[in-house]
Amino acid sequence: MVEGIGMKCQKCERENAEAVEFCAQCGSRLRDSPLKDAPKEHMKSSKRLVVIVALVLVATVLAPTFVYIYMSPEYSWDAAVNDSDGDGFADAKDAFLENSLEWSDSDSDGIGDNADLLPYHNAVVVVSIDLYIGDEASDTGENEDGTLGDYYFVIGISTDGDDMLPIEYEQTEQSDVFYETEKIIDGFAMVLDVNDDQGRIDFSIDVFDDDSGTSELITHHERHFTHPFTRSYVVAWGVDDPTCFLVFSVTLTSDLVAQP
Repeated sequence: MVEGIGMKCQKCERENAEAVEFCAQCGSRLRDSPLKDAPKEHMKSSKRLVVIVALVLVATVLAPTFVYIYMSPEYSWDAAVNDSDGDGFADAKDAFLENSLEWSDSDSDGIGDNADLLPYHNAVVVVSIDLYIGDEASDTGENEDGTLGDYYFVIGISTDGDDMLPIEYEQTEQSDVFYETEKIIDGFAMVLDVNDDQGRIDFSIDVFDDDSGTSELITHHERHFTHPFTRSYVVAWGVDDPTCFLVFSVTLTSDLVAQP
């Protein structure tokens, strides 16, 4: 064995000195050059760099598009952002997804707050006789007996909003008879439970004089009114010098506070 020999040629199997780079017999390289794999490593690094750059470019283009779609009320898939009807309220907070005029229903009655007469309670209308003054304290009619009038009131209400005449009043109520009097204060009131999106109400007020069991119509008044409903009316009649007065009012309120 030759001293210092330590590298065996992989091609011809000759033993060569350890420091020799090429085989003394066949000339083959005994060990890889440090620079042999350098081009391959360089190519791998270049490919990685290209991939990174491509990913950065894709992210730069797609990220704003993603953000735009997500934040867009028209296109976002998130109910907390999406606004199907374009009313400015996201679907997650909109009780009426297909109605741009409504978005909340505070009393859960199926009618949006904007159309609801009373958004937080059930609505009723109260028609009340506030004051009636008769005809100079004299009884009237064929059965006039010289006593004070025996008056009573009949109120009729219609909610169908029909302009056809005569109006068919779906609900009527009659007061008690006020015997032998010429002035009646807070004489009668009628409470009507209306639809919470009611747009119009028609009502009539009749004043009668009860003459010995028969009834004489003193006056008849018809009115129709629209939201917001609440208002007062004053009616006076007589020849030259009005001697009869009727004051009545209409009030929109909650069924929690209405008094029949």
